[in-house]
Amino acid sequence: MNSDWVYLNPEQRPITTSVMVSEVFGLLHRSVMAKIEMLDFNSEFFIQNFQEIQYFNQDCELETAYEMTRDGFGFISIDFTGREAAEFSTAFIESFDNCRN
Repeated sequence: MNSDWVYLNPEQRPITTSVMVSEVFGLLHRSVMAKIEMLDFNSEFFIQNFQEIQYFNQDCELETAYEMTRDGFGFISIDFTGREAAEFSTAFIESFDNCRN
């Protein structure tokens, strides 16, 4: 599995992005975004675990994505099923743990 899936943000918090999650799990980015956007943006959970960012997609167009913490990842990945999804989820969690050390 890839250690580049999780990295430290400027505040030294281990994070990943909705783009990375969609790529690793083979999902459409808009599907991952929809799962995140089901949350109440004003809730303490959302504020603590998700940060909206902008990035350039492969067509050099500016798009919205989210950085997320381990807890944020856990929330959106809970519905990902199957053996491969379980392996990816485990690898993401291990990446978060390794990034903290």
